[in-house]
Amino acid sequence: MGTNGIERGVFAPPVDIVETKDSYELRAELPGFAPDEINIEVDKGVLSITGEREFKEEKEDENYRRVERSYGRFSRSFSLPESVDAEAISADVEHGVLTVKLPKRPAATPRRVAIAAKSESHTEKGKESAA
Repeated sequence: MGTNGIERGVFAPPVDIVETKDSYELRAELPGFAPDEINIEVDKGVLSITGEREFKEEKEDENYRRVERSYGRFSRSFSLPESVDAEAISADVEHGVLTVKLPKRPAATPRRVAIAAKSESHTEKGKESAA
């Protein structure tokens, strides 16, 4: 049984993005990550999720034969639609799945604009001076 060694580079956790009527929901597989090991930032319409999982050094009486779990840094970035309310974004992690909720702003609804009638006294004065 051989081993390919331990890759301590960069990995990309798989992500699903779902749209509902009122929001988008991003779900990322991050098993074994504590909330304080994950960073989420929103800047100029881009949502960035970053983190790092460090490989725990071998114990003196252990020799790894296979390492398949991902270690190292990860970074994922997503352009947000203009409809997302960046101030209302929230996140939680449960059972190794990070869920980021991206609420949509309420849609602008058309409204009727009232038209004010100007005073007719100005036009009547113009008629008098012409007479």
